[in-house]
Amino acid sequence: MKYLKLLRINQWLKNLVIFIPIFFSGSMFIEKFYLKGIFAFLAFSLVSSSMYLVNDIVDFEKDKLHPYKKERVELIKELTPTWTLILSVIVLAGGILVERLFVQSEYFLLILACYVLIMLMYSFFLKNIGIVDVITIAIGFVLRAVSGAVIFQLEISAFLLLSIIGMALLISFGKRKLEVIQLGEKAIKHRTASEVYPNNLLDYIISSTMAITFTAYILFAYSFQSEGLNFVLNQYLPPMFRYPHWLLLTTPIALYVLIRYLSVIYKGKVHNVESIWFKDKELLIGILIWVVVLFVLIYSQQIATISL
Repeated sequence: MKYLKLLRINQWLKNLVIFIPIFFSGSMFIEKFYLKGIFAFLAFSLVSSSMYLVNDIVDFEKDKLHPYKKERVELIKELTPTWTLILSVIVLAGGILVERLFVQSEYFLLILACYVLIMLMYSFFLKNIGIVDVITIAIGFVLRAVSGAVIFQLEISAFLLLSIIGMALLISFGKRKLEVIQLGEKAIKHRTASEVYPNNLLDYIISSTMAITFTAYILFAYSFQSEGLNFVLNQYLPPMFRYPHWLLLTTPIALYVLIRYLSVIYKGKVHNVESIWFKDKELLIGILIWVVVLFVLIYSQQIATISL
């Protein structure tokens, strides 16, 4: 069971991005969408775990320098790189099998294939090219979001996609910043791409990325048409307030979450980016409030209809 740590199950959280198009389309209560979404999530999670194993094999020597990744190095040494690679193939086959049995979408299968190809390129050489390494990771998030749209033939807003790209870049650059804080000068030895961030350049990139991400989210919130709350409140509101852009109410919460995330990163007290979401209570509470408010704004009409 200890070898399950190599699958990085805690990072499966990233694959919830698949549900974003479903969530914002107001389709979460449609059973076929919900069930197929769960299997798509499982398939993508298994495929991504397979790529994590390959990446750990490639980084076997470099990870010995990392204070928190050394545990995975010891597990691979114990399991042996050969058996780790075999495990990667088995997990990849499991993900494809789940897709073929329960999702059955040629488009989704193609996206999984693209993800595998890109992640293999990342593991072997793209990770050593500064900026490109982070963009590659962001592409992985975009593929997750697009897969959620193509499986159910849903439209995805350009502003929403831009927000996802921005958040993916922010998470990835935050991860690089955390490595620099934790490893200091050793960061370049651990990841040669780190040498392209001299002085405070990484800080400037992070601040610019955050500004772009938040602006994209504001534009998405403004352009989003939510009939749910209008349906419930129309009889109580004066005419001038009956059709506001309700999702704009979530922008202060989104800003808090972004700032809190960066605050935790710059303190450098977490092992990795993935653990932030669970170990920082303020950030977790902010995200939960954000999701709940979005749910109420988007699904209030459906909830009211069900209760009636």
